[in-house]
Amino acid sequence: MFQDPSYVPSLSQRIYRVLAKILTTIFFINGRSSWGNEFLQSIDPSLSITNPITSKQLHFKTGHGRLFWRVTTTPSLELETNHWISRLKPSDIFLDVGSNIGLYSLMAAQAIECKVYSFEMEPLNYSIQHYNILANNLNNYIYTFPFALSSTTSLSEVYYKSISPGDALHSINRPSPMLLLKENSRFIQDTIATVSLDDFFSLYSLPLPTHLKLDVDGCEYEILTGALHVVLPSIREVLVEVDQHSYSSISTILFESGFSLICEYPPHSTNINNFNVLYVRS
Repeated sequence: MFQDPSYVPSLSQRIYRVLAKILTTIFFINGRSSWGNEFLQSIDPSLSITNPITSKQLHFKTGHGRLFWRVTTTPSLELETNHWISRLKPSDIFLDVGSNIGLYSLMAAQAIECKVYSFEMEPLNYSIQHYNILANNLNNYIYTFPFALSSTTSLSEVYYKSISPGDALHSINRPSPMLLLKENSRFIQDTIATVSLDDFFSLYSLPLPTHLKLDVDGCEYEILTGALHVVLPSIREVLVEVDQHSYSSISTILFESGFSLICEYPPHSTNINNFNVLYVRS
């Protein structure tokens, strides 16, 4: 779903970055002076895009090359995800796990006016998603949760690709397989509190979701394992991103939980082996 390796700054973007660094040096716009901080505070970069499901406008915070790419590219990157969301009904509850800056959560809430549970563990992405939800007046539809999900409720190791707005390939317990495919890959290791979906919904007594979109760069199986007894039985459809290593185990756990495989969608880039798979309860 959010396949960050697709983002490669163009030549023009790299030139813009060099020019921007020169200008920030000349005009002292670097946050190290009172003038610089006031200048930066006065800038509120954002843009509007057309929701591909409704043709209404959605507003997003930008101010970063990757954020700009994500907002302008994602709506046309995964047409199967757009179509799947368009089939939701207002009575459905959409569980968006690995929501990043919230684009699909926003699309669903605005177009369908259904309830959305949006989980994003990376703090920068979560804060931007919070901004986006309020900017679109969708806070009555979207419930955001800054929790890392896993098979159990415990302390776990987390591996961040970087500290950068809109980034992806963050993972629990081990580095994302997509990140390890990159030569000289680096990551930031930390400790994070994780919760299972079953424990979360049991603790807060929330209405159970009906549709699940799962894209967490390698932790999909663990999250499904932590949802077997409470959450997964309520789910009617699962759209999950898999790779050649996780596909078999994810299919097995979903088959055993009463789902049938409906469609395998092709990868969205020749450089990426990840692809979306749709499962529907039999």
